[in-house]
Amino acid sequence: MIDRILTSAIVSATALLAVACTPAQNAQDTATGAGAPASAAAEPADTDAAALPVVGQSYWAARRQLLAAGYEPLVIDGSVPFTVCVAEMEAGEPLAGECTGETLDLPEVEGCAGTGMANCRTNWRHPGTGRQLSVFTIGEPQPGEVSDIAWDNGTAQAAISTEDACRQAVQAQFGQQGPAVTFIDGVISWRAPVDGGRLSFTCAVDGNAVSLTRDGETQIVTLNATADRSAQQEAP
Repeated sequence: MIDRILTSAIVSATALLAVACTPAQNAQDTATGAGAPASAAAEPADTDAAALPVVGQSYWAARRQLLAAGYEPLVIDGSVPFTVCVAEMEAGEPLAGECTGETLDLPEVEGCAGTGMANCRTNWRHPGTGRQLSVFTIGEPQPGEVSDIAWDNGTAQAAISTEDACRQAVQAQFGQQGPAVTFIDGVISWRAPVDGGRLSFTCAVDGNAVSLTRDGETQIVTLNATADRSAQQEAP
């Protein structure tokens, strides 16, 4: 009888030990297993983990995932437009010669190193929280394979108003700025330097592209900062 009780106690203790170890082991497997996001612990609460890039994944595939999940490319002030060859990115191998096919601008690319491991940094805006997600890559063709991801502690860069975007465009294109430039009902104008009249342009904003139209001719100015997409976004 005593032997049976001791045997039962040993079996029960072994079972309890197995149950106690299982969650820890599962957590370790999840953290180190293939396909785990590099910085999953820092994700916003409403993140779909399946949409996040994983270490070793091609950036081209990771980019498609992010776009499908509603993430938006985030343009950082001072970044230089980055253009890739679509055929090269699809193949995942640098082309032997010049790209003769389709090219694509990647506005989210903040920069890529010209030497070393060919590191790149790209930035995205989370569709729910607006937080910035940075995706780091190594290798070629740049951006190459995902090496890490990181969440910014704050929110992503705020969009600017249509008026601010138009003023930035006028300053960049014509050197005009300050209170001498007026913006009323989508028309931006300033005093003409020659005849004392005013130069007026109808201004429209689409993403980071600002259109300045006068006498049927339109000039497009591309801003580094992201502008409001419609006047409705400015309405209270």
